[in-house]
Amino acid sequence: MNIFEIYIIFMDKNVDYEIEQFWLGFKVSMFNFYKNYENINRPIQQWSDYLNLLQQKKDYEGIEECIVKYISLYSMDLMRTHDAYHMRILNTNIKRWDKLCNKSKIFVKRSNYNNGCNLIITLLDIYTILADKDKMSREIFDELELFIFFHDFRTLIIHARDQKIPSIIDKLLKYNESIFYQIKDIYKLDNSVRFPISAHKIFKSMNIM
Repeated sequence: MNIFEIYIIFMDKNVDYEIEQFWLGFKVSMFNFYKNYENINRPIQQWSDYLNLLQQKKDYEGIEECIVKYISLYSMDLMRTHDAYHMRILNTNIKRWDKLCNKSKIFVKRSNYNNGCNLIITLLDIYTILADKDKMSREIFDELELFIFFHDFRTLIIHARDQKIPSIIDKLLKYNESIFYQIKDIYKLDNSVRFPISAHKIFKSMNIM
């Protein structure tokens, strides 16, 4: 066995351990959340069993993709219940997972995920921005389906303008450039305002900032 083979074995064991430790903590936090909301249920043990199968195959990119999907589903439940305590724990876990993936070079770019996961992570970022600024509108996130299934972002676009939070618009445009046309229509922007453009410049053109 050469030095390279020894390094690969060591790396696999180290990655396995760190994934297990992350998932254990994340799983406990989900169990604690769902105990408080008996009307909401997710097959967490089935998720764990499937991750174990992927781990046995050393399929770390598969593990990463699945965990992002599980985070996305869990995020939807948190945004619907507006559970600030567990939302903070989730954001901490996301930072831990991203750090682990980057360190172990198993990070799959978000562009490789299906649009559903991309969008939910974007909505979670926006939710966090609003919560941190104490500008949350519970009604907006009570209708996640409008965003996920219909790509109708009018309520967020209007809220961003009314609350003067351009970062919401920037997050939406980063997710999908075509949302610019919804923004242009809702804000009644003339043809001189063209994409690419920052939300700050859009708001400035409307004398908001």
